[in-house]
Amino acid sequence: MKQGTLYCVGMGPGDPELVTFKAWHALCRCPVLALPEDQSGRQTAAAILKEAAARQEGLHLEEKDILSLTFPMTRDANQLRKAHSDASDKVAAVLDGGCDIALITLGCPTVYASCMYIQKEMRRRGYDTVVIPGITSFSAAAARLGQPLCEKDEPLLIVPAGRDDLPDLLAVRGSKVLMKVPRHMGALKEQLQDAGLLQHASLVERCGLPGERVCTDLRQADDTGYFSVILVRQEENL
Repeated sequence: MKQGTLYCVGMGPGDPELVTFKAWHALCRCPVLALPEDQSGRQTAAAILKEAAARQEGLHLEEKDILSLTFPMTRDANQLRKAHSDASDKVAAVLDGGCDIALITLGCPTVYASCMYIQKEMRRRGYDTVVIPGITSFSAAAARLGQPLCEKDEPLLIVPAGRDDLPDLLAVRGSKVLMKVPRHMGALKEQLQDAGLLQHASLVERCGLPGERVCTDLRQADDTGYFSVILVRQEENL
């Protein structure tokens, strides 16, 4: 029996209208949909999928087999390794049965997405995989703010906000995208202030999702949630 193919499908930042045609076709074609969830059972990407299916014809969720995959929100390497291994085993069992799987993810699979750990493992095991990109959260956030991410020859640096070397990265020339923003932003705002960047920073939380919040001046922002992006626009005279 021919093995199935794993499709890692980017669902975009939240607005169901930002799901691409290529992603939609894969979702309609694959008989099995793999839905990521955290340890509490929350399925953010699945909510986008359900809203998109309600608005657009062609995707009948009731006809799909659903495979839930748990990706815990933790930095514990052992716990993550086990979660990825367990998820890979579940995916492999379906692929061995000849069924294609669409594993959905928020945003784009190529940017800090757990699904790529599964994709790499499936490739290592000899399965066929396809990665379908999605619109990133920071592209959507820049559009929501009505500003460019970068222009002309300006560099753009994408940084997880919790890195220990964040002050050094903030000193790098160019505009910044800060992802994985902590709930308590006091220290982060101090680091941006020390770098002379706080007045250039904006925040978009849950872009395209229910509860969206836009703050054009980070100095006025209080604590925020996980699904937040900070854009630091550092224009240059080029």
